Amino acid sequence: MNNDKSKVTAYVLWLLVGAVGGHRFYLGRIKTGIALAALLVSTIAASVAGSVYMMQAIENGEQIVDLALEVNPFTILTYSAAVLMVIWIVWYALDLIFIHFMMKKDRANSPVMSQTQTKEVFE
Repeated sequence: MNNDKSKVTAYVLWLLVGAVGGHRFYLGRIKTGIALAALLVSTIAASVAGSVYMMQAIENGEQIVDLALEVNPFTILTYSAAVLMVIWIVWYALDLIFIHFMMKKDRANSPVMSQTQTKEVFE
């Protein structure tokens, strides 16, 4: 990790592209950035698929109340999307706090001098 990273930049990225993990990519957390983006894409996909299924069912003359009370693709997709959305919202909100700790940890783990600089001092 690079301690040249700006906390302000990380927070601006969180605000602008944080929904897809942009701030995590900036901070070097590539895997969790991909996971956050995948979570958002999965949420959107489940929502769209559930909506498409519901529209098709309504066109076929089914009642929305009947769809909501039965176990069918609509209810499975809708509830899955709701659970994924809650997970995504909590993760996105907590990242507002985690940015500070991610940067603090990076600065604590990064060496003050590079290996090359260390060799020059002791030669």
